[in-house]
Amino acid sequence: MTNYAGYMGKVIRLDLSSRSVSEYPWTDRDRQLYLGGKAMASKIMYDNFTGSEKPLEPENIIVISTGPLTGTGAPSSSRFNISTLSPQTGITTSSNCGGNFGHYLKKAGYDALIIAGKCEKLTWVEIHNDIIKFHDAEELKGLCTTPTQESIQQKLDEERGCKVKLSARQAKTSSNTRRFSATSAPQAAPESAVFSARKTSRALPFPARTR
Repeated sequence: MTNYAGYMGKVIRLDLSSRSVSEYPWTDRDRQLYLGGKAMASKIMYDNFTGSEKPLEPENIIVISTGPLTGTGAPSSSRFNISTLSPQTGITTSSNCGGNFGHYLKKAGYDALIIAGKCEKLTWVEIHNDIIKFHDAEELKGLCTTPTQESIQQKLDEERGCKVKLSARQAKTSSNTRRFSATSAPQAAPESAVFSARKTSRALPFPARTR
């Protein structure tokens, strides 16, 4: 929890290797010093990296973070940041994106996601408020952004018997890990391409937020 407005008060860590979820400690003092977004991600990476991590290895983490204005009515505030070690340069890199993913991540109750480990096979992650599920995604292999989102949308609509609001981030999947590829979503195409190589190396096509 937090005493500050603009924050949901929770950061979660997804371990893809064990398919487990845990809360990451992030205090109000951290919020004072690092606010959110890139600064928040930089602090998390600094605390978790030893200097020996390789960009395409499970020990690297991907931090998806929002800021205190994300999800408010402030102009251009529905944004989120992604930071990790770059497969291109071997050092930290970050980029940010608009669309509705950051907005829905905050509505689900989270200020940031930390993605660690590596999936044994293609996986997609469903975040429905405090319920987080890991789903097999082999049937989505090779699909582009729109068909992927449509497939997940149909699955969730059928399961719940209603129209589900869905926001998805996807790195186009590939059978070969590349250092440079594209990441996109129906709402925007944001990221510096280095993130896609990180995601595909972990067999994680995309994280998704539903409500």
